[in-house]
Amino acid sequence: MTAAEPATIAWGGTRATVDPIGATLTGLRLGDESILAGPGRVAPALGHHGAVLTPWPNRLADGRYEFAGRAHQLPINDPAYGHALHGLAFDQLWALERRSTSSVSFGRIVGGVDGYPFLVAVTVTYTVTATGLHCDAAWVNIGDRIAPFGIGFHPYFRPGPSPLTDWILKLTAPSYLETDPLSALPTRLRLVDNSGFDFREGRALGPDRFSVAYAVAPTEDAGDVTLSDPAGLTLTIRTSPAFRWVQVFSGDLPSKHLTRTGVGIEPQTCPPNAFATGTDLIVLQPGESGSAAWSVDGAPSD
Repeated sequence: MTAAEPATIAWGGTRATVDPIGATLTGLRLGDESILAGPGRVAPALGHHGAVLTPWPNRLADGRYEFAGRAHQLPINDPAYGHALHGLAFDQLWALERRSTSSVSFGRIVGGVDGYPFLVAVTVTYTVTATGLHCDAAWVNIGDRIAPFGIGFHPYFRPGPSPLTDWILKLTAPSYLETDPLSALPTRLRLVDNSGFDFREGRALGPDRFSVAYAVAPTEDAGDVTLSDPAGLTLTIRTSPAFRWVQVFSGDLPSKHLTRTGVGIEPQTCPPNAFATGTDLIVLQPGESGSAAWSVDGAPSD
């Protein structure tokens, strides 16, 4: 492959495609089943399908934040709400670092621009297995100043052929961020009890439309999310402890051919607007590194 060609990796009946633009996961198949919804290419304007979201995930209010006593202004790329959305790397060319038949790694130095003068080297590795895919992210502050940092991923999963309304979502997160519908920004942390966002026992998605950041409890399996199609597969998405949040999006997109074709289940190290609020923001000293991982596995639904 050349520097700009997508990489296809495979193991047994599992096959994935990763584009070096954004290190974007554009395809994932288990046998004959495609379990990743989307346009099959890098197209951030259609919904950021499969994107890597760094050095911040989700929205940053007005693109403004203060860090270490200095104010910063980032470009606005969310015109509907006037915010800075999903970081700086989702539409940039990443460098191929390693590749085998079943694994591929892409890396990029993020930053060194107006609004984010810091320098963080990020590597993302995708590895396919007999039952799914494992994704590892690693980062290191290669600059000479402390740096704010976050990372997230934006896959849309499709467990089977049934309508999305019939799919069953289950996640054990006990709390979520309430969002102001006018600004799309979080307002306060609330328990899921007696809310429309309680999926702890597992239930059908139905017609509800939502995009909600869930706070992951600090227990071994609290980051696990399952998405099932009774007529298809049960997908299990697992996250490492570094992913303190999971954004769940019902896939209601403006594009008619993409709306509600998949559920966004998005591991994030920090919640929306973390650069401004500081909530679970990673602060990297010069030379400091970190890592996080997520995976998806599929099996026939009972």
